[in-house]
Amino acid sequence: MKERGLPIGQWARTMRKGAKRITREQILGETAVQFIGRRFLDMGFPWHPSNAPLDAGIDGFVEIRDVQSGEATNAWIAVQSKGRTILEKETDATFEFTCTPRDLDYWRRGNMPVLLVVSRPERNEAWWVSVKDYFRNQPSRQQSRRIVFDKKANSLTS
Repeated sequence: MKERGLPIGQWARTMRKGAKRITREQILGETAVQFIGRRFLDMGFPWHPSNAPLDAGIDGFVEIRDVQSGEATNAWIAVQSKGRTILEKETDATFEFTCTPRDLDYWRRGNMPVLLVVSRPERNEAWWVSVKDYFRNQPSRQQSRRIVFDKKANSLTS
């Protein structure tokens, strides 16, 4: 794509220095939300992104349905997406994710189950954990705020 005879990337760099910016982190975040939405749809579960400018910590919702019959259950799961390029304390089998105190409190207080989905969209990888189940009756986990993901057991796959 060209604008004013320049390749789009070069043209974009000529824009004003004081212009509003969209960061790489914002692009990664949106890419991750769309990536996991597609993953849920591929698994046969309706994905409803929040797309809300007032999002306080939930990026979308999944409605549970019987994949064989298509029967919708009116049972919902809230989903928080965290897109990453580098995973914390990664090994071949595991990695960690440290929740912020505010996020953890928000996810645990609500009346819906919350899935935290950590993904690396550029590698086509995603992993999930049920936040409330992971931290329920686990004081040491609550104190550390760390989630240890098993790459095989926690893989978000169809």
